[in-house]
Amino acid sequence: MKQYMSATRLLAGRKIGDPLARGIQLFPRCLSAYQSTLILVERGAGQDALLHVRTIYETTFWIGFLVKYPQKAETHLRRRADNSRRQRFRAVLEAGPNVDDEVREAALAGMRNVGPKPKDGRDIEMAQIARLGDCTLEYLHYLDLSDTAAHASLASIFSHLSRDDHGAYNGHQYGPNIEAAGKAIKLGSHAMFSALSHFQRLTRIPIDEAENLAINDMFNSLDTTSN
Repeated sequence: MKQYMSATRLLAGRKIGDPLARGIQLFPRCLSAYQSTLILVERGAGQDALLHVRTIYETTFWIGFLVKYPQKAETHLRRRADNSRRQRFRAVLEAGPNVDDEVREAALAGMRNVGPKPKDGRDIEMAQIARLGDCTLEYLHYLDLSDTAAHASLASIFSHLSRDDHGAYNGHQYGPNIEAAGKAIKLGSHAMFSALSHFQRLTRIPIDEAENLAINDMFNSLDTTSN
């Protein structure tokens, strides 16, 4: 990705908490998730590919947030990371005798290092991140994927079960899930378009036309009636 490689030059001299540096460091998550989507679809695992599409959307929300409200977005990114660490350390400390002393001491040290949760330390909701990042339409797709792919929901489970002619379940599905594959490629390409657009706004580096056309051609070649 030429645009990303050009953007990495902007990292020189910046600290890790710099909003621009943070956005540039987030973008490879979109690239790797898109590549994983295509690989899984190629192997017939369309439903599993949708997990990675969801990751692209979620990362795009954060990049868009960083574009419009750099300091606010950076604060919430750091707060979310700290809250996640607190929850992990707390879980270790509450596990009782199942945890050995060395692990417990490490958790105590980690809790001291991350510090107490601030009074206004509640995590921001993903819906608000998407809205602040100008990703309202993308959030609708994200919600759909949150139901069908992101957890052990009924929709996700049922998609892996095959049915007989009478609609009764008769085992796991073998072979490619054609419906999920089309959806994964279509939404994955849509998510990458959005990610590229917000990344360009963040870095102010023009989108490479050859790469943009390649994704555009793939997107346009899909059946627009697919789910």
